[in-house]
Amino acid sequence: MTPQGIDFALSVLLAVTTMVIGFLGGRLRAKVKQDTKESEAMKNGMRCLLRERIIEICDRCLDRGFVHIYNLESLDDLFGQYRALGGNGMAAKLIDDVKKLQVK
Repeated sequence: MTPQGIDFALSVLLAVTTMVIGFLGGRLRAKVKQDTKESEAMKNGMRCLLRERIIEICDRCLDRGFVHIYNLESLDDLFGQYRALGGNGMAAKLIDDVKKLQVK
C-alpha cells in the first residue's frame, strides 16, 4: 500500500471512529438524562409518601389528644428522611404540635 493509501485509510478510520464515539456519547448523555429524571421522580415520590405518612400520624394523634411514644419515634425517623430528601418545614410544625401532647 502506498503512503497516500495509508493516509487515506487512517483518515477514514479516524472519521468513522469519531462518528461512533459521537453516537455513543449522545446515547450515553440521553441515558444519563433519563436516569436523572427517573431518580428525581423517585426522590419526589418518596418525599410525598413520607410527608403523607407524617401528616397521617400527626392528624391521628391530634384528633385523639395524646401521643404514644412509638409515634414520636416514628415521626422523628420519618421527618429525618423527609428532610434529607428536601422536605420543607410544614411537617415540622405538625410534629411540634404533636410533641406538645401528653405522651401515653
